[in-house]
Amino acid sequence: MRDAQVELIPGCNCITLELMRTIVWHIPPEYGHYAPTRLLSKQLVAQGCRVVYVCELDMKEHLERDGFEHVPYLPEAYPVGSITARDRLDLDATWEWWFNRDQALWREACSGRLEALLASLSPDLVIGDQLNPDTSLVVHKMKLPFIRITTMLPAYYEPDMPPIWSDALPGERSRWELEIEWMCHGALVLRQPWIHRDNPIKPSEFFKFVEACGINVAQINYRSAFNYHVESDPEIVMCSKAFDFPKPAASEVPDRVYIGPCLSENDAKPWTYPARRREAPLIYCAFGSKSLSYPTAKVVIERLLELAVMRPELDIVIAAYDEVVRGLAIPPTVHVIHWAPQRAILREADLFITHAGLNSIREAIWEGVPMLAVPQAYDQRGCAARIVYHHLGERITGPVPATPVLAQMIDRLLGDATYRQAVEQMQTQFHAEAQDLVGARFVLDVLEKRIVPASGAYYDEVVKRLGLSLMPVLPT
Repeated sequence: MRDAQVELIPGCNCITLELMRTIVWHIPPEYGHYAPTRLLSKQLVAQGCRVVYVCELDMKEHLERDGFEHVPYLPEAYPVGSITARDRLDLDATWEWWFNRDQALWREACSGRLEALLASLSPDLVIGDQLNPDTSLVVHKMKLPFIRITTMLPAYYEPDMPPIWSDALPGERSRWELEIEWMCHGALVLRQPWIHRDNPIKPSEFFKFVEACGINVAQINYRSAFNYHVESDPEIVMCSKAFDFPKPAASEVPDRVYIGPCLSENDAKPWTYPARRREAPLIYCAFGSKSLSYPTAKVVIERLLELAVMRPELDIVIAAYDEVVRGLAIPPTVHVIHWAPQRAILREADLFITHAGLNSIREAIWEGVPMLAVPQAYDQRGCAARIVYHHLGERITGPVPATPVLAQMIDRLLGDATYRQAVEQMQTQFHAEAQDLVGARFVLDVLEKRIVPASGAYYDEVVKRLGLSLMPVLPT
């Protein structure tokens, strides 16, 4: 690694580098996993770093539009158009798509092709998404610094914390009940690339590769919502800590940093449409790019169309694929669009009905909009729980209620000023955090080895403390 001098000026966001450093990102083919990284990458470029993204071809347009270098990954397996096709699959087929990609990632890691690709870029540091876990192993083998990023809230086991996929709020369940929930999920996470019942990768093969990369197998943690990770890897959480549940100081991970909202001011022109009535409250409904795989999304939209007939004083904007609304009667107070300039619409909205994806939540908080969360999959239940915990809105956790009940929820969210006050309070914190370069400082601290990774002993001690705390409440 090349020597460089880094100057951090106390009380200032200025960072200076004498030599250019090359930072390589390895991210999955998912705009929601790219978007939160943009601000940090721009900050690193402004500080003199070269930033390169390694990812599938469908991400090239987004990256080049933002001025970043793109290096294709798995171009034969995932040509242009693959991601658009994936987003039209149902939920089961989507999981299978990701499983097949996990297999492809493993083959690239074991064959040495990923190592050769990374080496050709001469990186000083590699940043890998949690959905690309094998990247960490390869980078350790290359003896380069590595940072794991999570574009959701932390998905790994933490004592006293509900799993990210859980509906639970802090204090609702005992420590033992939370431990059971983690255990039950562990039994379901058989889709992991190296322990899937139908997976050709044997555990012995996996651990042999781990050791070949210079990693003690005890450092592999697979108590996670999605993928295993290497305990000693520093971690960047692409969100503000203010949105997460509060955590006891004793359970904090020492080499993890929350870097704020990962958003900047949006200077887009005010958004409207011809039938918009300025005096009417505006409800915006969107379920993200995977709305076709969420059966509940269509039910919510059908209820909203019924609501529009019952409540003509409301303006409603729905972002949905044509297939979702085909054959449905659209009242004149409803505006349906296939692609929505979401941040511009949120700036005008009074309420956001959302699937509770973290990117959408961050944007709603940034614009100060209360939310009605209808979580569907992945980490969305945990995000919806945090919306409720911080009084940023309400959630629907079971079947979509009948239209009159949904109308009552919407009236409450529009009429109770405490929801908007809570959102605006967090909005103020988001805007203040966006001015800080905490992410860029963390990256440079890792480069300069000022971040001391937590050891396996640290996590062993955390689990031991949990076990001791559970002993008095274990069933006899």
